[in-house]
Amino acid sequence: MTFKIVEAKLHHVNYVAENLREADRVEASYINKHHTPVEQVTQSAANSSILLAGESDGEAVALAGVVRTDQDEVGVAWMVTTDWVYDNATTFLRRSSDVLDEMYSAGDWLTFVNLVHTSNILHERWLTWLGAHWHPKIQKFNGAYFRAFYMHREDLKYVHRSS
Repeated sequence: MTFKIVEAKLHHVNYVAENLREADRVEASYINKHHTPVEQVTQSAANSSILLAGESDGEAVALAGVVRTDQDEVGVAWMVTTDWVYDNATTFLRRSSDVLDEMYSAGDWLTFVNLVHTSNILHERWLTWLGAHWHPKIQKFNGAYFRAFYMHREDLKYVHRSS
C-alpha cells in the first residue's frame, strides 16, 4: 500500500465528499442543517487557503484544509476521511503530523481551531494524540454537542519529536 499527501484536486474533493465516514457525515449534518454533507465538504474545500488530499494507491481517502479567519494567525483547520482510516489507522496517524506541518507552513498560522461533534471519537483521539487542547465546556450548536479544540504550531514540534 502506498500512501501520499498531495495538493487536493476536484476529483479528490468529490470522491471523499461522496464517501465520507459516517461520523464525518453526522458531524457535517449538525454543523449546517441547510446543506448536505457533500455540499459542506465542497464549500469547505472552496474556502480553504490550503487543501491537501491523502491518497492510498491512487484513491483519495482524506481531505484536510485551513480556512482563514479574521485573526491573522488563527485558521480553522478541518479534515474528513473515508472508511479507509479504520483499516489503516497506524499509517494515517504516522502521516498526520506531516499534514499539519504542511498546513502550518503554507500560511502564517500559529494556531488552528475548530469544533468536533462529541460522537466523533476517532477525531477526538486523533487530535489529542497530535497535541490538541480542548475547551473544558461542551458547547451546544444547532441542537448538537461539540467540543472546541485549539492547536498551537509549537505543539506540532513536540509531536514530531515523539512520533
